[in-house]
Amino acid sequence: MIGGERAVSTSMGARGCARLRASSARALFASLVVFVSSALLWACERKPVAPASPPSASPASASSAAAAPTGAAQPASPQGGADAGSVAAPVEPEPVAERDFFGLEGGDAEWMTRVGRAQPARFRPVGTSSLVFKVYFVGGIEAAFRPRVRGQGRGWLNEVAAYRLARVLGMDQVPPAVSRSLARREVMAHLDADYGGDRAALEADLAARGDVVWGSLVAWVPVLRDLALDTPRGASRSRPWLLQSGALPAGDDATLAADLSTMIAFDYLLANADRWSGANVRSDASGRRLVVRDHNLALGAPLPAAQHERLLVPLRRVERFSRGFVSALRALDEARLRASLSADPASAAGITLVEDAQLRDIFDRREALLSRIGALVEVHGEEAVLAFP
Repeated sequence: MIGGERAVSTSMGARGCARLRASSARALFASLVVFVSSALLWACERKPVAPASPPSASPASASSAAAAPTGAAQPASPQGGADAGSVAAPVEPEPVAERDFFGLEGGDAEWMTRVGRAQPARFRPVGTSSLVFKVYFVGGIEAAFRPRVRGQGRGWLNEVAAYRLARVLGMDQVPPAVSRSLARREVMAHLDADYGGDRAALEADLAARGDVVWGSLVAWVPVLRDLALDTPRGASRSRPWLLQSGALPAGDDATLAADLSTMIAFDYLLANADRWSGANVRSDASGRRLVVRDHNLALGAPLPAAQHERLLVPLRRVERFSRGFVSALRALDEARLRASLSADPASAAGITLVEDAQLRDIFDRREALLSRIGALVEVHGEEAVLAFP
């Protein structure tokens, strides 16, 4: 299987190298190649591989089969393993329908229109490690407002970018996020009366241009339930769901497992290494669906090697994926993502939601992720790897 390992890595490099050579991400690319290669080798060690092609097959034909596009599905043998002697025809990406956040009545577009026009009545600071307000609007709308703050970079923009990427990928786990500008004097005038902090310092932290403060408004989820999935006890329960050696979950556990798998893959695309730092893995009130939120520390570019390694730790434990998510990942293209990003009000104001270097890195990580999934399919079969809807 060493030949297959090399072919998968080379296939990923041929698609990603052109962009990477034009960027400063060569070290990241090298680590991605190692990641995909080690994933394939690790998978081979965990499960016997189907017999190689008959002696009559030439080395060139065997290499060509192994180098089939990693985004394409590979035919499974009757035993569920990969058929190493056949080449799958490329699978055309299926159209991806954008979906609204599952926890919001009325739909995302209606919420964004209303919150973009509503008059704020009260700002209550709720952030722990960064400045975030819970905003109560006239008419009963509630949202989390992450303003542009001195020294906190592009965090507010990352929230909007994450939502826009989730939309293009057909995900319904990410609450809608939209940018809006507010007057700093308005924020301070409606600051919660019970706020006991330094009001002058808070006002100084708001990075206003004149009196205008930009920020992201994210739909407020009234109840977030802690399922302890980010604890050792929770991990011992959920980790087998995503491994080929574990029993395939059923019922509500299967829904939760699909959300968990998609969240980890989504975090890798976004370079969101902050997910497992505490209090960022939560479900809705029912405990059946994960709410994928809090992306202000994502999209680092260039991405430090240590942070990339943190992203790989949870991803290495995922061997089962959502078929719908993988289909959307294959269909993802830069033009569609740029169009989605440009629909946000900040773009109309001349603010760039995602820099070109960040976009290149997203698509480089997409290639690496599809290569890993393709390597797992070669070993375990498509039905076993794309185990969730």
